[in-house]
Order: sequence, then structure tokens, then C-alpha cells
Amino acid sequence: MDQRIEDLIEWTKAGGAHFPDCLEFRYTDTDGFAAYKIKQADASESTITLPLSLAILPETSLSEFQLTYEDLQSKNIHPNSLTKLFLCKQRTLKDDSPLKVYIKSLPSGEEVGVPYYWTLEEQDLLKGTNLHAAMKLKLASVIDEWFAVVSELPQSHRPSSYFQDVNLYHAFKSGAVSDSVLHKTTVTTQLDKSFTSFTNYLWAHVILTSRSFPYDLVNKNNPVDGLVMVLPLLDLFNHEPARKVSWDVDREHKKFSFTNDDFSDLPIGAQINNNYGPKGNEELLLNYGFCIEDSKTDVVALRIKLPLDNLGRVEQFGVKLHTKDEFTTFAFDTKYKFKEGDHRYEEFREGVTFLCNWSNLIPKDLFNLFCYLVKNDSELGVTNVDQISLRMKLEGLTQLRNALEAKRQVLQKTSLPQSAPLPDSTDQKVIARSIRNFNNARIYRHTQEKLYVAMIAELKHIEKGLLKEYRSKVVSLKSIWKKDATFTNSLLLSLGFDSLEKVEDSNFQDTVILLWIMRTLNREYYDKEDQAVLPEWLHNLKTKFPLSTINVETEPYKPLYEQLFPPLAERIPEVYAKGDWSLEFMAYAGVILSYISYTRGAKQECILVEPIQGAT
Repeated sequence: MDQRIEDLIEWTKAGGAHFPDCLEFRYTDTDGFAAYKIKQADASESTITLPLSLAILPETSLSEFQLTYEDLQSKNIHPNSLTKLFLCKQRTLKDDSPLKVYIKSLPSGEEVGVPYYWTLEEQDLLKGTNLHAAMKLKLASVIDEWFAVVSELPQSHRPSSYFQDVNLYHAFKSGAVSDSVLHKTTVTTQLDKSFTSFTNYLWAHVILTSRSFPYDLVNKNNPVDGLVMVLPLLDLFNHEPARKVSWDVDREHKKFSFTNDDFSDLPIGAQINNNYGPKGNEELLLNYGFCIEDSKTDVVALRIKLPLDNLGRVEQFGVKLHTKDEFTTFAFDTKYKFKEGDHRYEEFREGVTFLCNWSNLIPKDLFNLFCYLVKNDSELGVTNVDQISLRMKLEGLTQLRNALEAKRQVLQKTSLPQSAPLPDSTDQKVIARSIRNFNNARIYRHTQEKLYVAMIAELKHIEKGLLKEYRSKVVSLKSIWKKDATFTNSLLLSLGFDSLEKVEDSNFQDTVILLWIMRTLNREYYDKEDQAVLPEWLHNLKTKFPLSTINVETEPYKPLYEQLFPPLAERIPEVYAKGDWSLEFMAYAGVILSYISYTRGAKQECILVEPIQGAT
């Protein structure tokens, strides 16, 4: 057994902890410290118990720095930030720390494996993914968090290098620090003696995000949401999604215990793991330093950036804006919740996030948001999600699918090399870490792409179902060609199109659709046989949206119009000389086209959709 773990077990035992003899901790380059079953026993005999006197609680750091919850709340600083600072101080105290045995057992950032501590070349392996951008945003957030909490330290607790430490913040924020310098400054610089340095704080941030437990397990009356605690020894267990575990608190004796409920069913030599909950690989890699192959709980986090002043209307429409607190509780959630009315939408400045997973590929609110975003001038009366029109649904599906296709293409364009780029080092631990980081990047990218493929397929399935259910409510070039023989014959005589394929190959589809809309708007001028193939709903839009009420722009249509008229009217008057075929009317038909159409699939097929609301 590793000496650090032997010392930790003995230290916790001396403090009243119980460690069963059927377990053993070992260290490997791939898994770090992990627990293994070395002896057959019942689940109850495998329980580890830790006195809360050995835990690092929120009150521990408050007492250390002589602050209160109210002091922090007045500055909008979360107590978890102070817990990180407490870890920093204990680390710099070294042998003078009462927690020295536990602190010495903690891994470095490189050992944890989170991407902050990867080399810049390794970080490039994440290019094209959500995580590559999210990591930079999170690092900037941690920098702000660090500066906020160290700025509130009482004078008596500030080390001599305090002002030198905080001056670095202004260099970060001014943009004067390049990525390589920032990486060297925050990650690769050896941990110094100053506990207020950002180098120390980033390490403590990683320790807390990867090893903390929700404080409400032991205290249900927390004054602040999202409080966490550190439980030495119990924080060594790795994650396994399907593992059944029990956490119990003996409040009378102030003890906390962990039991692996499946212990008796596992073979000797099996790794004994905790269950962190249903976390996707993006969260696991950023906060814990590993990924799970073919994870059933994987997640794609889609961030949609919207103007802040538009978010109120989005909510009124019925789209729920989910905060990160609703998705999961992270140890790095360092902001108090805003009071009602206080900058409600600031959290969404970088975008509104939607989590897509295998059990919910297309979240309802994500779909409804895209329906809202594609509303046109004819749909201004659609004020809530229950009124969403069929056209909005179909166009929203298309735009969301395009966004996902673009994300997937970026992922494919930044594919990984065949093997891990090995570092310029003969140190086997460094080489092993490099291979581990490459494999984690590979797994993360692969599972993300699989989800994108499944999400795109789901959108296609939804669209296909809508088109089938509402087939009588949609018009395509194919259906026009099939039903309106008079019109298609006119295309042969005037433009030489003797088949639908020739129209599609000519890129003349939109013009054909526009001419057919003009014909349908003039429906009352044709005989009954022609009227029967021209949809009444489209013709009635002339009454709903009269030309006299619409400010049409004719200039964009003028070149096309002069190319087609008067030759069409002179050659085939029975189609193109009945009703209004003026330049202004062509421009008007173009407005109607924008009101009722959506563009489908890779072929960019223009589909006309009857305006009906509440399509399911």
C-alpha cells in the first residue's frame, strides 16, 4: 500500500475512523488511488466510518479566517470559495498544518487529470468540442472567484506576498497574458509558499470539485445553497455509474459512513467504487479528470447565445431557462442565487444551456426555443408554446438540425491523431499521464459525436412524423408537379422543363414555387378545373394579408420579373395573363412565400405549409 495512504488510514483511525480489513487502497498511473476488495465480507462489514471532527466543513474555513456567512453573502461570495482558500493555506503550512497527513495524500492537478493541467498540445486535442471553449470560460470564472475571495481576507490573514499575488489578476483581465503565459503561470509554475496565489487556488478548486460531498447530507438547514464538505479517506473512491451505495449520517455521534451495497456480490480483486450520480463525460473530464467509454449517462451541453433583453420574451413564450443549479450541484458554483429582480438574466450572458442526453435527446425547451426563434411577421400572434404553428415546428426542427450538423462537422474537422503525441520526457509517470489524457480526449469526442448523430436522427424522425401526420397541410414542388398539369405544361412550353428532375437540377425551384404562388393567389380568375388543384387556404391569405397593408420591395424581384414578363403572358395567357401578374404582385407573392415556407434537408427543398396553430 502507498505510504501516503497508510499514513492517512492510521491518521483517520487515530481520530476515531473505522476502516475494514476487507478493503485495500492501491495506486496506479491510470486510476490513481482506488479501493479494492481483498477479502470476502458482507456489505455491512465493508462500511467505512468517519467522525465529522475529521471533516473539512464550511464552518471550518469560516472559523479559520474569522468570517461569517453574512460577511460573505454581503460580497456575493460563496463559502465554498473560502473552503478552497482554506485548503491552499493548509498546503502552504506543510508540516505545521494539523491536516498535514491528509494534505500530503492529495494529488497534484496533473495527477487528477483535469484539462486545466494538460499541456497546451494536449488541450488542443479538445478543439472543436464544447469542452475546449467551456474550459477557458470556467478558468476565467475561477480567476474572478479567486480574486473576489482573497480580496475579502482580513488584513491579519494576508501573507506578505498578497499584493504581488492579486496584481496578477489585473494582467489576466487586461488580456495582456497570452494563453501560453497564462498556462505557465497558473498550471506549470511550482506551487509557491503564498496561499493567496492563483496557482494554489486553481489546485484547491480542482481538489474540491473532484472530491467534495454535498454538505446537506449532514446539515439539512444550510444557510446557503450548494455548500460542500471534504471527507478525508472517503473521498478516495472512484466513480461507477451503476454502483449501489449508501451514505449514512449518525447525527447523535457525529459520524459519517459509506457502504458499497453490492460488496458481497463482487469478486475478490474488484475495485470498490462510489456512485457520483448521472454525470456526462464533459462534466467528468472537466471536474474529475476521466471519461467513461460508451457512457449511458453522457450529455451534450448546447449553449445558445441570445440577447439578454430578449430573454424575458422567451420566458413569456413558455421556454424555461434552466440555471446550472437545476442540472447538478457543483463544488464550483460560487455565486449566491440572485434575489428576484436583481439582474435575473446575468447568468445567461454567455448563453442559455440545454442538456441533451440519451434519455432526452431533444429537450422540449430547446425545441420550443428554436420554434420561437423562427417566428416570422405572420406569426406575431403566436405568443406561447401552445400556439406554435406547424411551419414554426418544421422550420425550428430544420434550424436546430443545421446547428447540430455544424457542431458535428467542426468535431469531425478537428479529429485526433492515430496515437497520443508523447511528451519530451523519459519520466514514465509523465508518459502515462499523456497517454491517459489522449485516451480521455478520444473517449469524450467519440461519445459526443455519437450523441450528435442520435440527436440529428431524432430530429429527422420527428420531422418525418409531422409531414406524415399533416401531409394534407403541406405543398412541395413534387406535389405541384403531380397535381397541377396546366402549370407544369406551361413550364415545358415556356422554359423547357419537361420533368421535375430538370427543375431541381436547374436551381430554378424557388422561381417555380414563386410563380405557382402567384397563380394560386389569382385562383378566382381560373376555371373550376384549375381552382380544384389550387389550395383555397393559400388563396385566402390574400384576404388575411392584403397587398395594400404590406410594404413590398420590388427592386430585388425586378431582374427576374423582366426576364419572365411579358414573354410568359404572351406565350401562355391562359396561365400568366389571368389576374394580377405585375412586378408588385410578384414581390407580394415573395412575402407570402416567406410567411408559409420552410427549407427542408440537404437539398434545400422549399416546402409550403398551411398556417395552423397547435400542431402536435
